Amino acid sequence: HVKLMMGGSYTGGKDWTKTADDIDKCFKIYHFKQGESIIHCCDNTYILDPEKVYFINGHAITKQECRQKMSLDWLHFIPESIYLDHILRTFACVYSFDASQLSSFLHIFEKIKYYFDEKLSESERGILRLEVQSLIQYLIAQILKQFGNEIVEKDDQFKRLQPAMEYINNHYRSG
Repeated sequence: HVKLMMGGSYTGGKDWTKTADDIDKCFKIYHFKQGESIIHCCDNTYILDPEKVYFINGHAITKQECRQKMSLDWLHFIPESIYLDHILRTFACVYSFDASQLSSFLHIFEKIKYYFDEKLSESERGILRLEVQSLIQYLIAQILKQFGNEIVEKDDQFKRLQPAMEYINNHYRSG
């Protein structure tokens, strides 16, 4: 599961250009609809193009810029599992998917702005939360398919700590 932080639609330009700060310390899903922008991270530069959906490791971003006008739908989230957060941070900075691959999920972006404005009923919010969880899990699964087991297997030191991390993750609220 993930904690949804923020989401919505954005249309703008040069005002989006900035050096990364604390608000970027999350994972992001962008459905890029129009224009072009650039993400700098992991010593690489990624150009975000229209009609793509991007999974972005915000922890690795150093700068983002837009030279012209752009339009995108966006969602920021944080994994509730410490282990999943750790695994996602080992991914490359940016993964792209053709929007046509995700056609059954694109309606989520149209509704997400209402989720955070609390304009949806509680049952509508619950259904949308499940749909967002499904989208995130689908994207993570697609990324993991590229790696097979190598990400999980190469991290022996973290794997030894995993039972303790899971205990903490499952019981930290119980005081």
